[in-house]
Amino acid sequence: MKRLKGKVDATEDLQITVTEMICRLSTPGDPKHCALSVAIQLALGRSVKSVRTLRTICEIELRDEIRRHRVYGSLARAITAYDSTGIFPPGTYTLHRMNPAWTLPAVRMPLVVIGNRLVSVVVHTVFVKLGELPLSK
Repeated sequence: MKRLKGKVDATEDLQITVTEMICRLSTPGDPKHCALSVAIQLALGRSVKSVRTLRTICEIELRDEIRRHRVYGSLARAITAYDSTGIFPPGTYTLHRMNPAWTLPAVRMPLVVIGNRLVSVVVHTVFVKLGELPLSK
């Protein structure tokens, strides 16, 4: 598990059930009180301080850490539709564990400007034997 300022990447998937009652208790467009956030708070109980759900990441604040889950697929589409229409389809959804491309960086990655965007760059160490090094003439 990688930890950065109290945040931890989830290592297991989490199944959450959203019911019609939860949809009535929730607020569209509010990341802390949307239908999925309310469902997570009801499912996990008192161990949850707060939940913040965005379209790609869900952060669950527990007593001693903030656990990050990845949101995609039918759940991401449901969140997008809920924000625009106020209707969240009831059902069971999966909050996925973080895949390696989305994990928290162990060290701060350098940033470079490409076009008009600021992009983080992943630097890898490559070991090459001296005899295999291509030499230019």
